[in-house]
Amino acid sequence: MTAHVELPSLPDREGIPADEREAQEAWRARYAHEVRELVVHNLVPSPKLTIIVVSYRARDYLIECLQHLRGQTARGDMPYEVLLADSGGIEHLRPRTAPLCDVDLRLRDGISLNEARNAAMAWARGEYVAVVDDDGMVAPTFVEVIRRVFEDPTIAAMRGRIVPREHPYFCTLATHYDRGDEIVDDAL
Repeated sequence: MTAHVELPSLPDREGIPADEREAQEAWRARYAHEVRELVVHNLVPSPKLTIIVVSYRARDYLIECLQHLRGQTARGDMPYEVLLADSGGIEHLRPRTAPLCDVDLRLRDGISLNEARNAAMAWARGEYVAVVDDDGMVAPTFVEVIRRVFEDPTIAAMRGRIVPREHPYFCTLATHYDRGDEIVDDAL
């Protein structure tokens, strides 16, 4: 277990309900032992969306992923923050990741993917949260689509189409990766 580290506080987004703030504080306390450091590069006031990118031993594809997140068509229409959850092994990329992410959550080295996602969720401030793999390349309209989809209050979650960048044969075996161009209901 890592020693307790005093982390800088992040201001809440405007209008966060008290019960949600309480739940977030409990979640942060639960995962605080996984966090080594929290670095805020650019404080986005009151983000509507937090995009989490968990990375472990990434290569240059992480930079490309973050560049895609910065190149969104809805950049001014929906305030969003990019939270990089660093599970270790990306120190060589930090000079290039710093200008591309808003919050750099440096986790215990080698933390599992699910633990890293949960820890990152604890520090996400957006009303909505999107999770993108560190080798994922989102479309320029990614944030725009999220904004449009969640205008419907009956939608609680969505997943995007996953198109393989490498290993197309393996990805064709996982039928949930590419379910076509039509919107389909799914059970979560």
